[in-house]
Amino acid sequence: MGCLFSNPDTSTDILEPPKPQYSCKINKNDYILDKLKDQTIFRVPGTVDGQQFIIQNCENCTIYIFDHTGQVQIDDCKHCRIFVGPVHGSIFIRDSENCNLATICQQFRARDCHEVNIFLSCASQPIIESSHHIRFGCLTYFYEKLGE
Repeated sequence: MGCLFSNPDTSTDILEPPKPQYSCKINKNDYILDKLKDQTIFRVPGTVDGQQFIIQNCENCTIYIFDHTGQVQIDDCKHCRIFVGPVHGSIFIRDSENCNLATICQQFRARDCHEVNIFLSCASQPIIESSHHIRFGCLTYFYEKLGE
């Protein structure tokens, strides 16, 4: 039993867990390339940092993603040249034509693509649906942080 009138304990033995501090909020527009035409785009290491990345509605663009990503979707691109660094999950290209794509991934999927050249290093067999004139080659590229 304690005394109701005793002095309060001022020791700091009992600490509350620290509240998490967030360095920044994720801006989804940093991970989407949409409706670009006749441009060259770079994403250097540390800018994507394992997030999902979307490339859509681009025409005659050269796109370099020199960073690791979680998943990549490429939709409705025409006459584009795209390099994507290591993808931890899948890369999915849909409804695209006359494009060149080079990537390293766990899973590769293509649907409704025409005249696409793909240079690939993939952990599984590629999945191709409803596509025509798709050409494959082995990706021969040194990526310093591939082991990470």
